Amino acid sequence: MLRNKVFATALALSAIGIGACAETTGPETGSVSVTMQQSNTLTLVAGAGPAAVSAGPMASVPASQVTSLVLTIAEIQLLPVVEEPPEGEEAEEAAWVTVTASDVTLDLMALPTDAENPQEIAVGELPVDSYAGVRFVVSEATIVFNTLLTVGNSQFDPDTEYEVRVPSGVIKTDLTLDVVAGTNEGDENTVSVLFGPDASFQNLTATGNGAVILNPVLKAAAVADGEEG
Repeated sequence: MLRNKVFATALALSAIGIGACAETTGPETGSVSVTMQQSNTLTLVAGAGPAAVSAGPMASVPASQVTSLVLTIAEIQLLPVVEEPPEGEEAEEAAWVTVTASDVTLDLMALPTDAENPQEIAVGELPVDSYAGVRFVVSEATIVFNTLLTVGNSQFDPDTEYEVRVPSGVIKTDLTLDVVAGTNEGDENTVSVLFGPDASFQNLTATGNGAVILNPVLKAAAVADGEEG
């Protein structure tokens, strides 16, 4: 079975793709599966996070104090690679291609930690092509703490749902992925996304109206079939 596995990244991080061994003749589309799981080995990227978009008070919150972080993802999209134009010609601008446009609601704190059993969050058909980016368009996000949390002059009560603002409403990643057409039933290209709970709450910003600003930290590494992530 074809498994073109690539672990996606977020917050301007890089990713490594795995070249597919399947023939690209046949259908002009390939099945793409997007999965997610937790990983506590991830670290926060220098300069990334809500500090760049807010002057509000910040706090580092242990992941153990967060009960849930629920995202509603309106769209999951990949960015095709555009070839360099001949000298003197203007470069063509790539357009994001949607894997799924159906709302996907998931609790990042409830994602599996077992690399062998990630949670599939979307599946769709994409044109056979090379891709260099993946992004989540977030329409809504909420967070619940399990202890009283003070950030500057703002207090967040336990077991209470608070709005989370994701800067620009998009979690954008770098990605290298060649989508190929499968030759057998069930063949697919897999984008496996890692979420880092510990790193995600190192820079949590409070707003004046009781919301928080947060960029969930997603990172990645390429894993071939038969390897553990």
